[in-house]
Amino acid sequence: MMSRKACELHKPIFERLGYKLEIRQVGNIKIGLWRMKFVHHRVRVRHSRRLVWMAGFGDTPLSWQVVLRGLNRALKQQFDELVVLDLPGFNGYMGIEQCGSMDELTAGVIQVLDELEPRVVFGHSLGGWLTALYAAEKGSQKRIPGKYPGPDMVIIANPSGVFGNKRLKRQWIKRFEAAMAVGFTKFRKHIFANEPIWFPLIAWQFDHFFTRKDVLAFMKSVREDHVVESRLKHFHCKTWLLWGEADTLSPSVWVSYWLKALKDSKLPAQGFVIPKVGHSIHLESPVQTISLLSSILRQQEPTALSRRWWKEVTV
Repeated sequence: MMSRKACELHKPIFERLGYKLEIRQVGNIKIGLWRMKFVHHRVRVRHSRRLVWMAGFGDTPLSWQVVLRGLNRALKQQFDELVVLDLPGFNGYMGIEQCGSMDELTAGVIQVLDELEPRVVFGHSLGGWLTALYAAEKGSQKRIPGKYPGPDMVIIANPSGVFGNKRLKRQWIKRFEAAMAVGFTKFRKHIFANEPIWFPLIAWQFDHFFTRKDVLAFMKSVREDHVVESRLKHFHCKTWLLWGEADTLSPSVWVSYWLKALKDSKLPAQGFVIPKVGHSIHLESPVQTISLLSSILRQQEPTALSRRWWKEVTV
């Protein structure tokens, strides 16, 4: 686990940014909720418009704050509240907690999302996988009038959970097997296409992360039945897929496999890749990521200038 002192550093930063922390005990794990409400002076809103945001495996919600600050205007226009989940055992405020298993994390996230009833859910990497599991879960349930049917829209960035074929799946598994065997050294090259110059200053946190017993147990807890590909047909929400084209952890060729699997869902899906960018789109290319997400959240057509920053994927 992270040291308590390192975890506590997150709280004053988030509070200064305008968030309030709530912690949920869900089964054997705890999930943090960083909540920020937006005040609408001109528009009276009948129903809550909530956006929930999830970072990826080992990541911290703090790493997304540049992107979220860049989206501030769009967020205030479209939502009443932003809730950023802080997952247990990762490198955020809840890093002092045990990771739990993939089953426990999935069940915990589903429980928290059912409570929050978000209109939109965003997830990156493992967060994207969990978002997809949730959307499939809600879509497969009988729709009851007056009961929350699930999100209207999900935005999923650089996720796993759909592997396309056995060869690509085996390559993905080998990356994590190497990390379990020798630590972060083998995994590090897959985090970025172009590693930021500041990353060596915090790389030690990830070196430690990949040596922890609870983290290794979490990775070993991922099973075949967690794969989401066969469940995507149950989606009842609009789906956006974002990817760094140069991602070698979750290869961008997977976008096509997601889109093909989503063809049988109830609402359309669209996929976009950002050229020359790897797995960590929010850190490698925050300006392009902000521009693309702003268009998606506002449900607007991108401008001619911004279109040069990404490419749409069709199948």
